[in-house]
Amino acid sequence: MVILLADQADVSAAYDIKDEDERGWFVYNTLTTHAAVTQADLQSFSLTGRGREVSMIVFGWRTCWLRAVDASLVDRLAERSDVARVIQTGDALDRGT
Repeated sequence: MVILLADQADVSAAYDIKDEDERGWFVYNTLTTHAAVTQADLQSFSLTGRGREVSMIVFGWRTCWLRAVDASLVDRLAERSDVARVIQTGDALDRGT
């Protein structure tokens, strides 16, 4: 399952940075810091489905990947204000705005 988050980091200032390495580090640091702040609550969210723990695979800059989920968890996640869209991979289940 992929979770697309509503809040996105603003990296538009990178366009004004001429040095490629500096620009890359600016984007990386901005995205990493923003993800740590905006995903903290979601990471502590009770991710259980059908009596088993759900494994968090990867928290990216704007997305989260999970496995072993069921429809009720997808619905609970989709109701969160910090979640823009929930996409269940492997089938057509897609919840979001």
